[in-house]
Amino acid sequence: MPEDIGNLEMCGLVVEAKLGEQASMARLTEVVEDDLRSYIYRITLNPELTQDILQETLLQMVTSLNQLKRADRFWPWLLKIALCKVQDHYRQQQKRKFQIWAAAKERLMKNSPDNGPDNINDRMAKQELSDAIFHVMSQLKFDYRNVLVLRCFEQISFAEIGELMQCSELSARVTFFRAKMSLKNKLSRRGMGRKNFLMAVGLFGLLTAPTNAVSATTVTATTFEVGSAAAVLGFLTTKFGIITAAAVGVMTITLAVKAFLWFIAALCLLLITAIVAAFSRG
Repeated sequence: MPEDIGNLEMCGLVVEAKLGEQASMARLTEVVEDDLRSYIYRITLNPELTQDILQETLLQMVTSLNQLKRADRFWPWLLKIALCKVQDHYRQQQKRKFQIWAAAKERLMKNSPDNGPDNINDRMAKQELSDAIFHVMSQLKFDYRNVLVLRCFEQISFAEIGELMQCSELSARVTFFRAKMSLKNKLSRRGMGRKNFLMAVGLFGLLTAPTNAVSATTVTATTFEVGSAAAVLGFLTTKFGIITAAAVGVMTITLAVKAFLWFIAALCLLLITAIVAAFSRG
């Protein structure tokens, strides 16, 4: 959601634009353009593609705004249009090479002083970290990257994410859990411990933030909470979870068989004891 406009002002612009006010439509386009570009950029990781889809989305916004029934749902509606544009692109081109974003890294480097050996080391560390997080994010499945962006940077509820992705809220939570685990595993394989997870996600947000952002979106551990049900479902549907569940199942069956055999053995022992006692009395 754009930071430089309130919900009431946004709704007012939408209503006026739907009534044909050209000035309001121009203002609405101006307000959403930078944040919309950032959203598309984060899920495509391609500057040229981002600009193309941004223009297509804004054009459809202008031509289809009258189809929007509720002004207070404008931003999720616009994100859904952008998401559909991105999905259509990837359906047509299955393989795409992602670029290293020199501009984003340069933006990060500007925040580092230039002089002194310690500062040089700091710049090199940031350079390596930025390369790593971009590479890892580009390797994530599209749905995983999208759900991470929607939750962490757009700060959308799981119910709204489910609506955007055309699935249930629980499915959105499960997808987010899998995305989180996939990102953690990929970071670990690049030598970045799990304790660096929040820092890496925060850095990605900083590097891809809209140019007019006052500050980067704060990503906390609370953002990654999905609930116990989603966590269990997410874990059980991973390869490790399936193997674990199968192992537990086999162990349970083995224990049940052993318990049954012990029961039969005990029953036989009691029967033999009873027969021996009967003969002894005879």
